[in-house]
Amino acid sequence: MTPRSLPALALRLVLAATLAASGYIHAQLYIDGYRFIHVIGPLFLLQAAAAFAVAALLLLAAPLLLRIAAAAAIAIGALAGFATSRTIGLFGFTERGL
Repeated sequence: MTPRSLPALALRLVLAATLAASGYIHAQLYIDGYRFIHVIGPLFLLQAAAAFAVAALLLLAAPLLLRIAAAAAIAIGALAGFATSRTIGLFGFTERGL
């Protein structure tokens, strides 16, 4: 391992860990009650599965552009869904509280 590749490996590990944490949070929310919300529940489960899959992809030797695009798509999708649910609503669901 070269000194130059050590920061890249550390970045990949941190990104994979944060994506896995996001997947865990969405899976836990699904289990804790979001599974009963029409359309939103399955989307939480899909988000969790996609986050875990992309976290694993980050740890593998996939092309750099694919890893970056997949991780960005997962993060942007989660943020867009959250922002939409807090403002205009998403599939008839509006998030309230913290």
